[in-house]
Amino acid sequence: MEREGRACVIAPDSTEGMSTLTKDKESLEKMYEKGRRDAEKLLQWY
Repeated sequence: MEREGRACVIAPDSTEGMSTLTKDKESLEKMYEKGRRDAEKLLQWY
């Protein structure tokens, strides 16, 4: 869908060393907040 121009894939630029299978709440909260900040920047750009 991305190649067809029907979707935009958004992914973190870095996991900041965090395992993608972590259950550590603090690490997950940090990643969530980073995603929110990145999304805000994307919306401002778009």
